[in-house]
Amino acid sequence: MSHSADFIKAKTLYYKERYEPSEVKINLNRDPATNELLGKAHIVFEKDGKKEEIISSEDDFFVLASSLQTTVRNGIKKLVEIKNTNKYYENVEFLLPKSNNEIQIAIKEITEGKFQVSKDFILKKAIYDVLDGNFSGQNATTIIKNYNYVLANEILLLNSLNQFLELFKRNNPRSVQRFTDFMDTTWKLFQSTLFQQPPLEAARIYRQYSNLDLDGIATALRRQELSWRAKWNALSDGGKRPIDGQIAAKQMVDDYADMFEISKKILRGLARLNAHYSGNEINMESFEDIDKELKSSGYNKLVASVDRALRNAGSHWEVDYEEKGFVKIIDTRGKKPKLIKSISYNDLMDKTRTLRDLTFGLFFGLTFAESLLIFRALDSPDLKFTLIENYSN
Repeated sequence: MSHSADFIKAKTLYYKERYEPSEVKINLNRDPATNELLGKAHIVFEKDGKKEEIISSEDDFFVLASSLQTTVRNGIKKLVEIKNTNKYYENVEFLLPKSNNEIQIAIKEITEGKFQVSKDFILKKAIYDVLDGNFSGQNATTIIKNYNYVLANEILLLNSLNQFLELFKRNNPRSVQRFTDFMDTTWKLFQSTLFQQPPLEAARIYRQYSNLDLDGIATALRRQELSWRAKWNALSDGGKRPIDGQIAAKQMVDDYADMFEISKKILRGLARLNAHYSGNEINMESFEDIDKELKSSGYNKLVASVDRALRNAGSHWEVDYEEKGFVKIIDTRGKKPKLIKSISYNDLMDKTRTLRDLTFGLFFGLTFAESLLIFRALDSPDLKFTLIENYSN
C-alpha cells in the first residue's frame, strides 16, 4: 500500500528528523449537496523553535492525526502516536477519576475489609516492572484495574509507618533528638536530589544508582536488635546481676561492628545517589569514598558520628581489654604494635548508642523517603499515561 506525500512528510518529520507534534486539529463536516463526509487534519510539528505545519485531507494523514494522543513524559504534556487508540481510551477509563472522593471511599472499603489488595502485590516491584516495560504481567494489571485501591492502600501504609515511628520515639526517649536529627538529614538528601525530579524518573534513578535493598536492611536491623537484646539479657541474667566490665566492653565492640555494617549499606546508597547528582561517579566501595562524598555535600553529620577506630576494630586492628575501664585499639600489622586509640567504657557506651541512633535514623529516613518516592511515582501522570499507552491485557 502506497502512502500519500503528506503522510510520508509527517512521518519523516516525526521519526527521522525528530520533530515533535505540538498541536493537532481535526475538522469534520458533510457536503450539503452530496452528504459526503469531508474532513481536514492539521498537525503542527516543532523542533528547536522551528515549526512545520501540514494540513491535509488524505485518508492516511487523517488516521495519523487521529492517533496522536496526549501523554505525559517527565511531567511535561506531549502528543505521541498511539497505535491502538481503542485500547488507549479503554485504559483511560480505568484511571479516569469517577468522583472527587473515590480515594476516601477506597480507604474506607479497605479498612472495613470489603476490599484487599493482594498480599503478593508489592508496589515498588510493580513500579519497577513499568520502568522495565513489563506491561502484561499481574503487577501492571493490579495497578490499572485497581488503581484507587492501590493508591488508598499506600496511604494507609504511610499512616501505619508514621504510627510506628511515633511508637519508636516513645520507647526511646533518651535518643529522640539525636535520632531525629539523623533521620531529618537523610530526608534532606532525598529532598535536594530525587524529589527535584519528575516522580517516575526519580524512581528510575533511585533504583539505578542507590542499589538499596530496604527489605534486606529491615531484616538485618530487626535481627541485630533482637540479638542485641538477647545477649545483654543473658549477660545480666535478665537484669538480676551486674555485668563484668570487660565482658560488657567486648559486647559493645561487637555490637558496634555489627551495627556499622548495616549503617554502611545505607550510607553507601545515599553516597551513590548524591554522587550521581554531584557528578562524582565513584564506586563507593570503601568507607573513605562514602565519607568524602557525603561530607562534600554537607551531610557530614551522617558520617562524622562513625568512629574510625571502632569501625575497623576486629578487621584491621586488634582490641585490648586488659586495662580496667578502657579498651585499646591497636594496629599489630607492623613489626611493632601501634596504639590507635584508647576509649573509656563510658565513651564506648556513648559511641555505641550514637551509632545505634544513626542506624535507626538512617533506616527510618530511608523508609519514609522510599515510601514517598514510590507513592509519588504511583500518583504521577507519567505512570498513568505510560500504562494508558502500553497496557494491553
